[in-house]
Amino acid sequence: MKKHVLALMDSEEPYAVRFMEHINRRKASPFEVHAFTDRDKLKAYARTHRIEMLLISEHDLSEQDQVAADRTVVLTDGAGSCDLYPNICKYQAASAVMREIMEVYGAEPRQSDTASGTLIKPTMKIIGIFSPVGRCMKTSFALALGQCLARNRASLYLNLETSSGFRTLFQSAWEHDISDVIYYIRRKDPHITARLLPLIREIGSLGIVPPSPSPAEIYTVTAEEWHELFESLRRDSSYEILVLDLGELPLLYPDLLEECDLIYMPVREDETAKAKIAEFEEASLGQGSELASRVRKLHLAPLRLAVTDAHWAERLPYGPLGAAAEERIAADGI
Repeated sequence: MKKHVLALMDSEEPYAVRFMEHINRRKASPFEVHAFTDRDKLKAYARTHRIEMLLISEHDLSEQDQVAADRTVVLTDGAGSCDLYPNICKYQAASAVMREIMEVYGAEPRQSDTASGTLIKPTMKIIGIFSPVGRCMKTSFALALGQCLARNRASLYLNLETSSGFRTLFQSAWEHDISDVIYYIRRKDPHITARLLPLIREIGSLGIVPPSPSPAEIYTVTAEEWHELFESLRRDSSYEILVLDLGELPLLYPDLLEECDLIYMPVREDETAKAKIAEFEEASLGQGSELASRVRKLHLAPLRLAVTDAHWAERLPYGPLGAAAEERIAADGI
């Protein structure tokens, strides 16, 4: 299946080429970008191809000679100056431009967007990171694993902890987070993935949705609502791997573990940790439980990584946790 076509028209050739190459390298992007510096060539292309999104420089825009496209966005040099279409400032990071494009793309989703069969829809594997034991490197391993996987496969990380600490750790006050997605799930919105895509940020090549800052809100989300989100991603996104940092939620909703193709369970060797693991295994992984075959216990050495800047997570794949993640990826054939 093909990706959606995003046509970029900008007579500034270096910008057009750099933008096209940057977006086409992103495995999880729903778009395949075709760049044009000549308007006649763009018009010829549009006669034989459906353009889902046209991104055009304000200097190349002509109201008298429009190009057929499902949606049009104007690239401006600064403040928006076109009243006909949404405006995006071109002089910012390509990833920031792409987020604004996805906001436009998701603002008026249509049923045909997912029914037309143009989106890449690989089989998405869900990898859960969970342990009944605390302080065992769950989140650090999940971030290292996700980034290692994202080198070769489009991967998304979701943190479902009731208190992630991410706003402090990443020194970022996100305006939108997974709470917005929960809102659309409860509204029975049929385009949940389109709503989620503009929220995604990146750590290296790994997509990450900012987690909820409210512990109470996470507790109110039902297993059925999480299932609806996962199914929407399976059906409508280009992601091949979903890494779930599950926190303690499986203790409340054991069915969440059933969603996972693999479950990595960091463990510790002290007696209290052993007792917690034994109780969990007896309750959830008892005799006859098929789930037990999907669990991989991990003994992770304590990590001494100074969280001194917002890029600390990007260093994780290059240390011992990255090595442990690569070992599991090879052993489990992910």
